[in-house]
Amino acid sequence: MQHDLNGAELSAVDLALSGAVYALVLPRYRVLVLAAGAAAAFPWGDDETVPLGGYVSLGRKTHLRGYARDRFLDRYAWWASAEYRYPIIDYPIHQYLKDELTISFTIFADIARAGEDLSELFGTAPRWSSGFGLHFATATYDILLLQLGFSPEGLEITFTFGNLPI
Repeated sequence: MQHDLNGAELSAVDLALSGAVYALVLPRYRVLVLAAGAAAAFPWGDDETVPLGGYVSLGRKTHLRGYARDRFLDRYAWWASAEYRYPIIDYPIHQYLKDELTISFTIFADIARAGEDLSELFGTAPRWSSGFGLHFATATYDILLLQLGFSPEGLEITFTFGNLPI
């Protein structure tokens, strides 16, 4: 069992639910990605506290791409995102596998809210961010994502290698 500096016992149960819909739009594999989710962190016992690492995180890598990493940490959160991917280059990368590297321009908008209790999630204005980027992928693998996210707090630049959680 972990304890904080004051001797309080720390434990957490994290619950999260998220999903995404990928819809082909017009010709040439243009894709509209709609994603949404919610998460909560609860103490394991009645007299325990959720450790900082157990809180729900919103920020650059988690659902609000225009804010600093882990900008918002709290017990409850929800998020939604819309992203449009428009292929600009298809480059054959292997003649036998018949695979192509596709470079797509992306534009996105995110909205989310975190709070200590459920009333904070819907009682105040949500946080938002928007931006654009480049998505490098094959038919089976995401390779690289470069994004510029804008929010009321400034600009965030993201480089992500490998499979991408949206």
